[in-house]
Amino acid sequence: MAVKVYALLTKALSESGKLGVGKVVLRDREDMVLIGCQDNGLVLYKVRYPQFLRSINDVPGLTDTDVSDDELKLAQSLVDSMLKSLSDIEIKDTYHADVKDMIDAKVEGKEVVMAGDDEVKPVVDIMTALRESIEAAKGNAKPMERAAGDAEAQDVEGEETAAPKKAAAAKKKAAKAKAKPKAKTKAA
Repeated sequence: MAVKVYALLTKALSESGKLGVGKVVLRDREDMVLIGCQDNGLVLYKVRYPQFLRSINDVPGLTDTDVSDDELKLAQSLVDSMLKSLSDIEIKDTYHADVKDMIDAKVEGKEVVMAGDDEVKPVVDIMTALRESIEAAKGNAKPMERAAGDAEAQDVEGEETAAPKKAAAAKKKAAKAKAKPKAKTKAA
């Protein structure tokens, strides 16, 4: 009986070109949804309530910003250089596999190090930043240098590069100190 009702609703929505409106509870909140059909099945589209939407006119700085023709040309060139077909992009959710790998590493007694915050460098000249982005998108970017440990950096590169590496190591150690202390377990 349920299959008949489902098929009937799907066909009625499909032929009418209309969407149904409903509510659904996801996790701990009730959301409004639109119900449509696609390929003989029903699809839910989550809709935001008006009180949770922000008018684009309320976002500061968007209407006051002037863009030069050269900046716009470079930005369009960047967009064109990054253009790919959706089928060429690997769309894969790796979150669960990454969490499982971290859990397995902790079970094996390995130390799990969280990634630190990336340093955000202020962009002084937008034209230079756009040109660099275009070059990177084209694949003409300079290759990144191989990371070396403190001892290796001193042996290979001399004392000048060891200081920044030590500073980065100290920063990582400080970040670990802020993190929640690890629970210790005894091996049986």
